[in-house]
Amino acid sequence: MRTGRSLVTATTRPTADGMGGKPRGEGRAVRQLPDALGFVALLQGVLGLLHEFTDWHVGLVQRLGFLDGYGVYASVALVVLAFALFAAAESRKSG
Repeated sequence: MRTGRSLVTATTRPTADGMGGKPRGEGRAVRQLPDALGFVALLQGVLGLLHEFTDWHVGLVQRLGFLDGYGVYASVALVVLAFALFAAAESRKSG
């Protein structure tokens, strides 16, 4: 015998405001996090490359002692990471 209550299915998740709509954790700050991290990684990667090739003392890569001798590789890895974060952020926006 059924009562008049509706059952909540396993796929329904209430949102933070309890009004339905977007899933939890999809606020503007969460969606902008990959963009912000990508910007920081790109900036540090470019500054690290500038330090390696021009001897300007800028960026964080030069200040990390365990990266001595690997500054170019670390800087290139940061630039690649930045583009990967930008691509991930873009795919979340369109999907």
